[in-house]
Amino acid sequence: MDRIRKGKSFSGVQSYALKPAPHHLQVPVVIGGNASGVTFDELVVEFRRTSQLRQEVAKPVWHNYLRLPHGETLSHKK
Repeated sequence: MDRIRKGKSFSGVQSYALKPAPHHLQVPVVIGGNASGVTFDELVVEFRRTSQLRQEVAKPVWHNYLRLPHGETLSHKK
């Protein structure tokens, strides 16, 4: 793990991870997971509802930065 960030805003981390931006080398896509939502808004609502189950958790957002070694690539299938 390169870095791990904790926070409060699901829309903030999803915006950073999924919306097109200069820090992305490619258009971001979700390639797996167990969320039922598909769109940005559906995912934010789903994660917010889930976080309400444990309201004592001050920072329910956990973002791991995962990077491949320089020069390596990974297909969606892998």
